Amino acid sequence: MRINHLWLTDIGPFTRLNLAVKKRDQGIDPNRADTVVIVGPNGSGKSTLLFAIAGLFAESAELSERMRSNLSTVLAEIELSDGLRVKTLGGRDITMVADIGITMVADIADPFNRYNHRGYSRFVPKDLGSEHLDIMGRVDSAPLLYAYAGARTAPANGSLLEHEGRAGAPQFDKSHAFYNFADWASDIMGRRDGALVAGNDTKAREVAEGLYRMEVFISEITERESAFVRNFDNGAIELRVADDQIPLSLLPEGLKSILCWVGDLLRRLYSLTTGGVPQYKLPIVLLLDEIDVHLHPTWQRKVLPALEELLPNAQIFLTTHSPFVVGSASDTQIVWLDEGGLVRSDPPTDSLRGYDYTSLLELMGITSLSDERTAQGLRELNRMALDVRNGKATMENFDDVASKLPDVEDVQLAVDMKRAEIHRTRKDQ
Repeated sequence: MRINHLWLTDIGPFTRLNLAVKKRDQGIDPNRADTVVIVGPNGSGKSTLLFAIAGLFAESAELSERMRSNLSTVLAEIELSDGLRVKTLGGRDITMVADIGITMVADIADPFNRYNHRGYSRFVPKDLGSEHLDIMGRVDSAPLLYAYAGARTAPANGSLLEHEGRAGAPQFDKSHAFYNFADWASDIMGRRDGALVAGNDTKAREVAEGLYRMEVFISEITERESAFVRNFDNGAIELRVADDQIPLSLLPEGLKSILCWVGDLLRRLYSLTTGGVPQYKLPIVLLLDEIDVHLHPTWQRKVLPALEELLPNAQIFLTTHSPFVVGSASDTQIVWLDEGGLVRSDPPTDSLRGYDYTSLLELMGITSLSDERTAQGLRELNRMALDVRNGKATMENFDDVASKLPDVEDVQLAVDMKRAEIHRTRKDQ
């Protein structure tokens, strides 16, 4: 499944949004996911865009809250996968038709009936017209759409707010299956060990593939060999990182965050029966709000490339505030949002690999690398230097402003350069 085009009307900050979703050049690297990176300040509509996509497939309170009028609509052109059959955890088969381009309209009849909007989704084959209407009601494509909110922490208990029978219900829950992952890992390790005892190495590898891929993902992010192991004293699942063995509840918040979405996603994918299609190769759509949450900049630089390799056939829509994530984007589409739900057309919209972080920060609207107080002091220093040159202030006034700036090398160098500029200008006069 793939989202090809999105149109939003009167939703959140968007009065009108017309977004064509580009396809990445598979010739460059066919083994990486197709990714859309959404960047913008708070309130620009990044999360709203994800909620709109999710709302096409399941009722969404978050989307309902953002609908501004009875004209609020979400329209999407969706390409279904070729002959894919998957089985939900509830046991129901879902067959995707072969390469038929369809247009899906989600029309919410009562947008202000929040938390209970009774809209409909209409599926029309793109080349045939409305007389060939195929489906009424939202498509139940749960195993193909997954969504994770920005708040990803381990819940206080093992409860899972999503309906377990709908494997990919895009609920954007604030707490995901942290402990459910531990239970799944324990089950996988038990089945794997049973296969090894029986001498069936092939079955052991097949059973543990999802858990193994999770270990590889963590190892790539941390640059330390990682593996899930069982504590022989209490039976608990722990993570061994290099020479340390750590209970899951005591992991750093960055690793907990990763388990709350990557771990949960793999658990769900590897609970599907796919008829021979490797689960990690399923053509899923993944919606991920704030991919960088809880991650140190060194991990922020690695998480997107690692995710694209983990799910090579996925289409990923993610939001970020991190220049390190943006800078790691290669052969991706970057959507730059401005305040008011406007799409900026001035920055580059494809790969930013190779850009230095000063340039990336400028693209994101940050014009100074100093903290705000220091940046404000330097601006005041520049104004005072101009007043001195124009005879409206004295060097004593300039030195008074300079004395309030931090005594660090780069700042003092800027002060010295500005002082030399004043003296040079006076000499020229």
